[in-house]
Amino acid sequence: MCGLKILGSDVTGNLFNRSFNKTMLNNYQHIPWRIETSRSYAEGTFLLYGLCGPYTKNTTLRSTPPGLKQLGTNRAMLVKPVANEQTLRDLVAEYKAQGEPIGRKCRRWCSSYRNHYRQVLPALLEVLDFRSNNTAYQPAIQALAVVREYASSGLVWYPLSADEFIASLKTQMTSALTSFERFMRTKPKDVVIGTKRGKGWITLSALPAQPEPKHLPRLKTEILRRWGVVGLLDILKEAAMLTGCLDCFQSTGSREALEHELLHKRLLLCLYGMGTNMGLKRMAGVDPRITAEDLRYTRRRYLHKEHLRAAIAQVVNALLHARLEAIWGEATSTCASDSKKFVAVDQNLLTQWHARYRGPGVLVYWHVERRSVCIYSQLKSCTSSEVAAMLEGVLRHCTDMTIKRQMTDSHGQSEIGFAFSHLLGFRLLPRLKPMHSQRLAVVEEGAAELYAST
Repeated sequence: MCGLKILGSDVTGNLFNRSFNKTMLNNYQHIPWRIETSRSYAEGTFLLYGLCGPYTKNTTLRSTPPGLKQLGTNRAMLVKPVANEQTLRDLVAEYKAQGEPIGRKCRRWCSSYRNHYRQVLPALLEVLDFRSNNTAYQPAIQALAVVREYASSGLVWYPLSADEFIASLKTQMTSALTSFERFMRTKPKDVVIGTKRGKGWITLSALPAQPEPKHLPRLKTEILRRWGVVGLLDILKEAAMLTGCLDCFQSTGSREALEHELLHKRLLLCLYGMGTNMGLKRMAGVDPRITAEDLRYTRRRYLHKEHLRAAIAQVVNALLHARLEAIWGEATSTCASDSKKFVAVDQNLLTQWHARYRGPGVLVYWHVERRSVCIYSQLKSCTSSEVAAMLEGVLRHCTDMTIKRQMTDSHGQSEIGFAFSHLLGFRLLPRLKPMHSQRLAVVEEGAAELYAST
């Protein structure tokens, strides 16, 4: 129903806004100094009425405003230096005469808008057509179409058709099974499906080695002669200068006293020392002006998970945009994910015993795109779900890359993983280790005979 709300704010919402603003302006003009003494109209009026003290005779408040209980009977003495006696009497008279509180008026006006002025919206939707060539606005166009379809039904929520969804799934499954059956009947000779040790096995013949490009050796020789061996720290510095990723690291304090150049040098040394596992103490010897304590201070104040993710996303986006299509080809939309176990001390709260690798440690789960750029990484415990980690990387990588195909191993897939990948609009392509035990589901009962080759 968001389409009705958006359209209504432009068509009939102005009547409500003009009436509300006029009432609020009139109320504020009655007592000018009230604007300076109240945080909001409703709260300020209630507090000032309670502060009037002796001028509220024969009136009982339902509840004492916060902060007035300890003032006792001296409340009027606190207000008199700001407002005289006549102003206080006018305030009491206004509070008694103004009728219902402004909150109730707002609710009454909203109710009037919802039940009266909104009735014109279905008529407008019947005579107006909304179109847009921008793909970003297509969800709004589709929402308006749904509102138009169910505007006269009287339903609060429009129903989803389960039959249409199931029929669509059946059509897709039938098409996929038919295509697979056709491939199995006319499969190439380099694909052999047989058995190994009594179990199903798929064998692919090795691809022939491609000849080395003619000018590649000369290109490697020229690069080595011109630049030689480039240090990793120099590469990190160059990447920071070209992408501006160091600006993502903001201090957790309220102010910064470090010079911009000195701060960037400390950040580079901290990132290099932590990324290469050399440590901050060894990196302190690079510059005599920087001590190990300075690097530890920089790490505490500037290096946090959110800042690191923002910096990584900025570097990845710069890499994606810098690739020339004539050399690298079209922008890739394929990503692969997998985990790696690292040994960790027992005092680490995430350290757990890994059943497959036979030892304590933690897992780092990476998402790497087809051109070997890591777009997302996360630290996990050994018993956590890799399917959830796979979905988290696809949804939260925060780069400009659009993932349409996600490759993973057997531990990163499940039936629930396939269901979510279908709903989220990307293809899950796992490497299934127990291929011999996999079974294909048919759409209708008794349809297995149509796919005998599979």
